[in-house]
Amino acid sequence: MARNLRTRHAEIDLLVRRGPLVVAVEVKTRRHHLAPELTVCTRQRSGLRRALMELAEGMRRRPRVLRIDVVAVRPLAADTWDVRCFPGVEFHPSPD
Repeated sequence: MARNLRTRHAEIDLLVRRGPLVVAVEVKTRRHHLAPELTVCTRQRSGLRRALMELAEGMRRRPRVLRIDVVAVRPLAADTWDVRCFPGVEFHPSPD
């Protein structure tokens, strides 16, 4: 749906939709960190959650389920990357 989407609560790297599910994806790339996914702090997750809920309220087809995923990217060699996806816990947008 979008990439690098700025809201008043957070910037969403990727916003994707599959049917009733809308996912905010946070992409973390770190050259010298063994676990880039661990660099997503509680405050950042909270901002992403608020941003996603606010966006869901304004969507024409309101999603039934929301989720925040983290994709961790680490370069290993010249053309080799370690890419791991960590799906988050699904939650429901606030009711009307």
